[in-house]
Amino acid sequence: MTGSGAGKGFEYNIRKNFLITAIIPLAVLLALFILFIGFFNEISIRGRTERAAENVRQKIQQMDHFYRSVCEKQAQDEGLKGFLRSGAGSNRVFEDYYRIINQSESKFQICVLDSEQNVILKSGSKDNFEVNYSFLPLFRIASEEDNKVVRIYYQENHDTVAQTGYYGYGTVIYEEGELLGYLVYYADNKELRELLLKQGAEEVVVTNQFDTVLVTTSENARTSLNKLAYKANSHGQVSIQGDLFQMGCKSMEQEGLNIYALNQKGYEGYIGTLICFSLLVLILITVLLLKLSRTMSRKVTEPIGAMLDAIRETSDGKFDISLELGTGDEFDTLAKEYSSMVKKVDALIESNKNMAELQRQAEFKMIRNQFNPHFIFNVLETLRYTVFVSPVEAEKMILSLSKFLRYNLYNQDKFVPLKEDIEHLEDYLMLHKARFQERLTYEISVEEEAGQIFVPKFFSQPLAENSVKYGFQHRDQFHIAVHAAIVEDRLIMKIEDNGGGMTEERYLQVMEHLASREYPDDHVGLYNVNRTLQLTYGEKYGIRLENRSGDGLTVFIEIPAQKS
Repeated sequence: MTGSGAGKGFEYNIRKNFLITAIIPLAVLLALFILFIGFFNEISIRGRTERAAENVRQKIQQMDHFYRSVCEKQAQDEGLKGFLRSGAGSNRVFEDYYRIINQSESKFQICVLDSEQNVILKSGSKDNFEVNYSFLPLFRIASEEDNKVVRIYYQENHDTVAQTGYYGYGTVIYEEGELLGYLVYYADNKELRELLLKQGAEEVVVTNQFDTVLVTTSENARTSLNKLAYKANSHGQVSIQGDLFQMGCKSMEQEGLNIYALNQKGYEGYIGTLICFSLLVLILITVLLLKLSRTMSRKVTEPIGAMLDAIRETSDGKFDISLELGTGDEFDTLAKEYSSMVKKVDALIESNKNMAELQRQAEFKMIRNQFNPHFIFNVLETLRYTVFVSPVEAEKMILSLSKFLRYNLYNQDKFVPLKEDIEHLEDYLMLHKARFQERLTYEISVEEEAGQIFVPKFFSQPLAENSVKYGFQHRDQFHIAVHAAIVEDRLIMKIEDNGGGMTEERYLQVMEHLASREYPDDHVGLYNVNRTLQLTYGEKYGIRLENRSGDGLTVFIEIPAQKS
């Protein structure tokens, strides 16, 4: 027995499952790793950009406060006023300037103008600083006789990389209401760019509240009208010449400034490289696993394939097999045990099948044949008398008897809805009541849903017959109550009478009969129903008795609630 046909499919499944269980987790881990790297980079660059914007804001705020304070103090300095009056004392002015500038990280230059707006003192003589329209805010406060500190900004050639310009602060110097001149501290754009780029951003832009660019480290940040060229999306991202940047913004409301810090999101190329590398690793591992799975699966599937062939033959009804693999391992032992088991099972199945069929047919035939002729004789005798006394009642009896006999003789179904079996029970009790009149009363209560449940035929009448036979003789007024309901997924039925019940000894004998496979001499109805339920639904189902010695007996039935 080669088992090659079966082995190929099993070998393929082993190989496939081996690859799936190895590759899928690996691929998922690689994908999660890439996603984690991307997510980590996203969070990192956002945090780094926001921190850079905050650092720039703090630096500008420190610079702004420092030089505003310097301008306010020096505007009141007598040495500077004396220099403006007489032109003497420039060395002292420079000494004060160097002392001040050494206290600041930003190295601003100083410029002093006389009342005619001419430059009379200036450090950094080689820069391109000149008096132009940028001084208008300073000259305006002089005409208004105000000595507050104003911001001075000048930018030229803003459309070229080699930009020139400056950024600074200026104030007016008065003495007893007389305009002496102007004091200006300024720094060229190169100095400011170097300072701003130290704060952790690749690009920095400083604008006023109208988005006019005051200082920038990149000419791409300004339009031809010197307005901010960047518009961030909802994620704070800006596209600059095809590159994606993360932009952080901080506002300085008191100073009227907005700070923008930008860092390039250059991890896309890194992640692309990482993805390519991960795919390459995955392909190499897949090739190795494929070769390994092919070798492993062939060793496993050859004996299993032979066993699969044997199992298929067994499923087709062929039990005379002898499976020997000759591998000398656990599979060989399993094959021999399987061959032995199949032979034993074959004999056992045949024996059990014959016994079960004989027993089932005998028991069902015996149950169906439990028909009491004395009951029919008594009904006919009562009917003969009733025809003369009450023809109407006699007609009802005839109808009930007809239905009762038809249900017994012609309905060959093994299972019927409970409501049909209960109707048969009502016919049985009605015929008894016609005989015993007021001495017998009964009530039947069946929930509508319970009435749809299929039960074995002759399910309820034998139980009522048992109550009448053994309980009626103990009472002048005998009452039977029948109730049925659905509880969860089970049908619960209760038949209760007020007869005398059983003695404890008799009760134990009856319970022993119900548990036995031997046919009893009495309480046949109880035994028949109990055995029918066990044959139909299994040994755990059947009848449960509640004995009330001297007061009556209650029969409980519990079966699965099946509607078909």
